[in-house]
Amino acid sequence: MEQHQRIIHSLAEITSSIGRCIKTFYGSYRWAKAEITKLNRFRTGHCYPELVQTENGKIVASCKGVIWSRTYNKINKKFIETVGSPLADGMTVVFEFYTVFDQRRGLSLVITDIDIDSVIGESARAKIDTVNRLKSEGIFALNHNLPEPHLIQRIAVVSVSTGKGYADFVAAIEGNSEGYRYFAPLFSAAMVGDHAVGEITAQLKNIESHKHLFDAVVIIRGGGGDASLSFFNSYELAKAVAEFPLPVLTGIGHATNKTAVEEASHHSFATPSELANYIIGKTSDAERNFNTLVKSIHQKMSAIVSRNQSRLAAENRTIKIHITSNINNHRLKLRSTTQRIHTLVTQKINENRRYRLAFVIRSIATNVKNISSKYLLRIDEIEHALTHPQKRNIGDIYFGGAKITSASQLQPGNVIEIKLNGGTIRAEVKDISLQN
Repeated sequence: MEQHQRIIHSLAEITSSIGRCIKTFYGSYRWAKAEITKLNRFRTGHCYPELVQTENGKIVASCKGVIWSRTYNKINKKFIETVGSPLADGMTVVFEFYTVFDQRRGLSLVITDIDIDSVIGESARAKIDTVNRLKSEGIFALNHNLPEPHLIQRIAVVSVSTGKGYADFVAAIEGNSEGYRYFAPLFSAAMVGDHAVGEITAQLKNIESHKHLFDAVVIIRGGGGDASLSFFNSYELAKAVAEFPLPVLTGIGHATNKTAVEEASHHSFATPSELANYIIGKTSDAERNFNTLVKSIHQKMSAIVSRNQSRLAAENRTIKIHITSNINNHRLKLRSTTQRIHTLVTQKINENRRYRLAFVIRSIATNVKNISSKYLLRIDEIEHALTHPQKRNIGDIYFGGAKITSASQLQPGNVIEIKLNGGTIRAEVKDISLQN
């Protein structure tokens, strides 16, 4: 039997040959679908994901992947903006790649892009498009940014009367344990089918024309699959909710990803019952805050009254002390002033008395002196004339109309008249000295 000659290849030759084959047949860009079991992102920013395909819970294929840092940043940004979360473990994705074979590291799929639609589905894509459009128009957060009402008692309910969600909401609102009462008229609209968007939008316009009657609007539906909720991703309906002038609260009845209408609303809740409990809780909070405020006002008023009473009593005491002190001070001042006035008046009186008496005395003395000097002079002249008749050069002397020729005819005290050439002098006789 003829033996074939063995050809032994080196490992490098084999890996090099495999590399050439892969490059020849898989060197171009292709698309594939796989699950990322582990992303394996390193400090360098590069990712080395583990890619697998499973069937009936078993791994039927696996391969190493590579996402360079620049590519990862671009893909991850798209995920965050579109899906709302970053690329992560466990995601099944459709990705663009090219194949490389390294003689040391083996086969790798270099990922260059990921199809977002393959991750999120058609309904989610509609939601993303609606939300992005509302954001680009600057109206996405309008309703969400409205002031949150402290109390919600007047509620415009948009739902269908036969729906379980509406029944649950009404039962919770009307049967609340606190006994709160609410005004919650129903604005009926279809919650499924092609007419839902038009009817809900029309009822929102109807409510807007009576917005002064309500505190908020609630949109209620009793649940359903994602397909039946797809109309809540409608741009027309989401825009009506975003621009509505009152807070819009939603209770759609599902626990999966939120719809565009829910994201554009003021608040969203997983079920109508949860929404009802929120409204009841707001009322309870408002009641508690009101009671706290009343108690605080009462305490502050009592404290103010108490402080003012104490202050008033203290001020009354102070005023009384000041008044008493002022009265005493004025009494002392009045007494002192009276004493000073009395002393000054007495001094003035005494000074005036002394001054006037001295003036009178001086006047009398002067007058007496003048009169005395005058009369003494005259008397001396008369006496000299009487005692020296031969030398006198005087006129005639009369007493009682009779001419006196002798001193013996007169007595002391007689008033005599001496007639001279220039007139008549009257004088009283003081003393008479008779000659022998």
